[in-house]
Amino acid sequence: MHNTFSPCSDMTKPAGVAITMMDEIAGRLNLTYTVQSEPPDGQWAELVNGSWTGMTGQLVRMEKDTVINTFALLYDRLSVMDFSVTFSTDSYSAVLRVSRFKQCG
Repeated sequence: MHNTFSPCSDMTKPAGVAITMMDEIAGRLNLTYTVQSEPPDGQWAELVNGSWTGMTGQLVRMEKDTVINTFALLYDRLSVMDFSVTFSTDSYSAVLRVSRFKQCG
C-alpha cells in the first residue's frame, strides 16, 4: 500500500476518514493512489455549457478513476457518477430569530 500527496510536497500526509478508507481499500486491493488537494480548474463540480468542472469533470473525462469528497447527490451528478453509500454527513440549519412580540388573533 502506498499513497502520495500532491501537488505540495512540503505538506504532511492528509488524514481523516476518507484517507483511512482509501488506505484500507488500497491495502486490500494492492493498489496505489494519489491525493489531490484540489482540481486543476479550481472548480467544484458544476455542469457548465454541457461540460463538467472540478473533480466530477476529471472523473467524466477519465482523468481520475475515483474521487472521494463531499458531493451532494444531485440528479445531474447521478447521471455521470456512481455514488457509494453515505458514510459521513453534516447537519446545517437555517435559524431565524423568534419575534419578541406575539401577534394576537
